[in-house]
Amino acid sequence: MTQIFKLLVALLVAAVVAACGGGGGSAGTTTGGGTPPVVTPSLPTLTISLVNSADAAIVGNSIGGTPVFAKAVLKDGSGAAIVNKLVSFSGASALVKFTPASGSVLTDANGVARVLLTPASSTAAGAGTISVAATIDNSTGDPTALSASIDIQVTSTGAPLTPTLTLSIVDSAGAQISNNSVTNGNVVFAKAVLKDGAGAAVPNKLVVFLSGSNLTKFQPSTGQVLTDAAGVAKVQLVPASLTTAGAETITANATVPQASTPVNLTATIDIQTSAANVTLTNFTATQPTLTTFQSTPVSVDVNVNGAAATGTPVQVSFTANCGSFAPAQVTSNSAGKAVSTFQATGCSAGTATITASATGAAASATANLTISAATPTNLLFVKADPTTIYTLQAAFGVKQATVQFKVVDASGNGVGPGTQVLVSLSTSAIAAGVTFADTGTTATKTLTTDVNGLVNAIVKAGSVPTPLSVNAAIVGTGITASSANLSVNSGQPVQNFFSLSADKYNIEGDAYDGEIIKLSVLVADRLGQPVPAGTPISFITEGGQVTASCFVTIDENGKSGCSVSLVSQAFRPADGRVTILAYTEGEEPFEDANGNNKYDPGEVFYDMGQPFLDSNWDFTWNASPAEQKVGDPSIPSAGIGTSVCPASKYGVFNVPSTCNGVWGATRVRSSIVVTFSTSFALPAVFSDISTSGVTVKLQDFNNNGMPNGTKVDATISGGVNCTLQSVIPDTVQNTTAPTFHRVIISKGNAAGDSCIGAEVSVKATTPKGNQTLLGKVVIP
Repeated sequence: MTQIFKLLVALLVAAVVAACGGGGGSAGTTTGGGTPPVVTPSLPTLTISLVNSADAAIVGNSIGGTPVFAKAVLKDGSGAAIVNKLVSFSGASALVKFTPASGSVLTDANGVARVLLTPASSTAAGAGTISVAATIDNSTGDPTALSASIDIQVTSTGAPLTPTLTLSIVDSAGAQISNNSVTNGNVVFAKAVLKDGAGAAVPNKLVVFLSGSNLTKFQPSTGQVLTDAAGVAKVQLVPASLTTAGAETITANATVPQASTPVNLTATIDIQTSAANVTLTNFTATQPTLTTFQSTPVSVDVNVNGAAATGTPVQVSFTANCGSFAPAQVTSNSAGKAVSTFQATGCSAGTATITASATGAAASATANLTISAATPTNLLFVKADPTTIYTLQAAFGVKQATVQFKVVDASGNGVGPGTQVLVSLSTSAIAAGVTFADTGTTATKTLTTDVNGLVNAIVKAGSVPTPLSVNAAIVGTGITASSANLSVNSGQPVQNFFSLSADKYNIEGDAYDGEIIKLSVLVADRLGQPVPAGTPISFITEGGQVTASCFVTIDENGKSGCSVSLVSQAFRPADGRVTILAYTEGEEPFEDANGNNKYDPGEVFYDMGQPFLDSNWDFTWNASPAEQKVGDPSIPSAGIGTSVCPASKYGVFNVPSTCNGVWGATRVRSSIVVTFSTSFALPAVFSDISTSGVTVKLQDFNNNGMPNGTKVDATISGGVNCTLQSVIPDTVQNTTAPTFHRVIISKGNAAGDSCIGAEVSVKATTPKGNQTLLGKVVIP
């Protein structure tokens, strides 16, 4: 205001001077030596008006149901726009509200600042004044405050202005698609536009698109998109499949805040889909001429509605009248091609017709490849499965094997089908009774290769163990091959190859249940070779409880055998000694004088009778109390007769008069004795007492060995500088008999040192912690 006042005073003075003539001149004129004229400066201006969204003036300054803006224009004294200056709107807060809510806006390049005016509520009505203010710097650098105002009339709308959600179908350029058609191969979007009640864009709001009949899919697949700065949200529409056709409704949903109550908006639009026209063309193979087992890449062009399917994946299936594809089903790539590999396996010489087909394609594409006959150059032995079979007399085990050969060409590919191969048995196999399983004879067979160039011959064991060789030859050529690693084993357990053992022979089982011994059987046939896996071994026991049987397995070292457990429990023999018998079906041992691997009449054999459980271990069957027999004499195949049994070099014991005098089947067997040792020992028996030590005899209450793992300790007192050195051994090992332990003592080296008169005390501690003070002895 000070500057304006100074300016007015200056104007007044100038007017007075002009009226006085200005130094002698006439009023309104100047002379060469007079005062120059005073020029009035122009002032900056700030104006306000009400306009609509098209910048047209609002008649009557009325604010109601349509968007109204308060528009301020700021110019300097020369009339030029003043840009980037803060302009503040205020007033009539009970009638209107500003957007932005602060009412503060910067001027634009035209010096214009505007705010949106909306009724303060749905019931707001009446007249009021809107003011606008700005501060600028004048030509002297001092701030100048400017203001303007305008009267307004607010008319009640009865309801708040409603936000809007519109939906349209557009292409990738944003142009609206007039017929709302969604087809494969074309890029189509559903476009939603979200605005508030004043018509302003609503950014960063979630819009959810829905497909009415699932004829179309969305990208992104969720159909959920946020609006951008322009209030626009778009999803790409893709037909659900190439064959999809029909009409459906696309729906868009959004929620916009409105006063204190959110407004849920929905927009819909109908769209039309039609089935794609898929065509397959240019079906080619990289290598149009092949031999059997060769392969070649193939490709076919895939078109959708006349254009390459670069953006529309199409599933293509490949088939052929011979051979195969890998993969047989593919999806077209980004170049609009479907690619696979054809393998001519199983194709005969001639033409292979390959076919490509696709969903939505009215016709398939075909191509012909030339297949030339492959020339056999080699014959390979592939495998024998299994590699060991067993004679027909074997009670268990596989009796036949499949032998496989393969005819190949120079590239190592199988030659087939249709190549003829002769297979025959070796002389030694024929002599051992081996035959072809399908014919039951030893005659040479003619086999034909399959599509992989393979032939299979099944051979069946005879009655004699033998290495088994099968010979093969390609008909009309000199190409041959023979099998390997195949043999016929007897498979029959025999007495001289039957062994029973225990991991512990003395357990603390007299007073404790559940103490375990592992019993193991190793068994082989008369040639020392494994018997068939699955051969059962049976067990019986005099006391405790034993697993009834186990089945032979072949371990990683090729040994045949199996194991069971014996646990301590009642019944416990009074003497603590428990006999276990293991047995299985086998054959009697014989001496193969002529080396033909089978028993011939006249050859020496060792007749075996009925086994029994030798409970008292006297190697004789006792009738009272009766010891348990094994086997039923009434069964002819049991090998039990009525003849006297001869002595056997293999230590076999039989029930008297149960041999049959004929070589044949029998039960091979083996027995062992273990002890259920007591937990406390008898008083020790001392022997070999000297100044170097004493020997201690250790035994349980049944005069058996103490439990495996029992610890023997000694202490010494008295004498002169006499010390205990060690107890050897200090632990009871595997044994059923009493054990002997040497307590070693020694005197010092000084004169007068002596062990005479020293007292040695000995105790035993079992694995269960039971201790027995065995006794004391004085060194004489």
